[in-house]
Amino acid sequence: MPILTYGDDIIVTTPSCEVASDKEFTLDLGEHNMNEFSAVGQTVGKADMQINLKCKNGTVVSAVMTDQSNPGNTSDTLSLTESSTAKGIGIQFFNDNNANPIKYGPDSIASEQSNKWYIATADKDDDLIDVNLTAKYVRTGDIKAGDASGIASVTFIYE
Repeated sequence: MPILTYGDDIIVTTPSCEVASDKEFTLDLGEHNMNEFSAVGQTVGKADMQINLKCKNGTVVSAVMTDQSNPGNTSDTLSLTESSTAKGIGIQFFNDNNANPIKYGPDSIASEQSNKWYIATADKDDDLIDVNLTAKYVRTGDIKAGDASGIASVTFIYE
């Protein structure tokens, strides 16, 4: 909505981005022997994904990842879905080969929220920003073999 000042229109625009790649991903972390998980915290398997954002100049892009099976989860380990039969396993996501896993937070675009992380600032219109994520299984306790699935969402915050 324009703001009127002394008869002139001033249009306030909000910097923003649009997703320029797939919006949904299915990652396959493979099948692994229980012996590969030598201790709690051991990660096994790897699957990469890339989300591409097309942004306006000056847009500051951050994100928060939400555990859809347990939206109140603020740890760094994605909960397994109810249909999963494996035990003692979780899933961790890493951003741009960062050694520390992403911590989960609320599905919200609020600029002040827990566990959001900075991605980049667009330096020109139609700037393409790549968000590179890697998923890995992580041992969380005593292991029981079975299927292990999780569901997470990523909410992008544009400032």
